[in-house]
Amino acid sequence: MSLAVRAAQLQRPLARLSLRAGVSTWANVPAGPPDPILGVSEAFKADKDSRKINLGVGAYRDDSGKPYILPSVQAAEDKIAASKADKEYLPITGLADFTKLAAKLAYGSDSAPFSEGRIAVTQSISGTGALRIGGAFLARHYPHAKTIYLPTPSWGNHTPIFRDSGLEVKNYRCDRLLE
Repeated sequence: MSLAVRAAQLQRPLARLSLRAGVSTWANVPAGPPDPILGVSEAFKADKDSRKINLGVGAYRDDSGKPYILPSVQAAEDKIAASKADKEYLPITGLADFTKLAAKLAYGSDSAPFSEGRIAVTQSISGTGALRIGGAFLARHYPHAKTIYLPTPSWGNHTPIFRDSGLEVKNYRCDRLLE
């Protein structure tokens, strides 16, 4: 019997076992609440009005509904690809030039915290990932109240992210701040 045939014979029972184990292992995990923002995208897809415009979450789209890549984004991607950057891991806090410029953009180069070097910055994996890691870090290491204030409205996943990180979540209305 060939090695390939024997390997295929061994994989079939393993696949069935894996499927059964996966179903029973995760059967009691409750589904998270639906994200209301993603519901906007679903409502858009269901709407038959030809005049509709998708202003929800996701990529820019052309008149055919296909993702449209902005020329500036394409130029940035081309520049990155042409740079032939190595694939080494970054330092634990990220790319220093990037994080310094991000802090400068967020706080302003003439702000006291920036000019006095009082801002700690780290590069993260993504927006949602950064919230989860940041929330867990605060819950574990911040010595004061474990409360975080989120604006209303906010993204639907922000409250469970911070709550599941071990923080108490309270809200404030941000519409008054905009007046």
